[in-house]
Amino acid sequence: FSKLYGPLKSSVSSSERAAIWHAICNRVNSCYARSRDMEDLKKKWRDIRQRAKANEAQRQKELQESGVAKTQLSEIELMVLDTFHPVSIAGVGTQDTSMPRREGKSESIH
Repeated sequence: FSKLYGPLKSSVSSSERAAIWHAICNRVNSCYARSRDMEDLKKKWRDIRQRAKANEAQRQKELQESGVAKTQLSEIELMVLDTFHPVSIAGVGTQDTSMPRREGKSESIH
């Protein structure tokens, strides 16, 4: 992950990134009946990240407004959220660094 989106991104060539995506695509396609090409897989990943981020933003809003979050995050969403910097979800100036990012933080998948 860090070579595609994280701190190592700038040190990885476009051909290396393509090779990483190709390897991911091969692994995904070996597990599922529906075969995806690399662009389809990238779009699916962006969609999954966007949905997880939106659900977390909704959960945070509910917590702020009522103290209770009705929106529950799946284990997959928790893992996906670990790929974001906290500020990209909470927004600049709203991140309280004295509090954990979320309850029941899952193990990082980086």
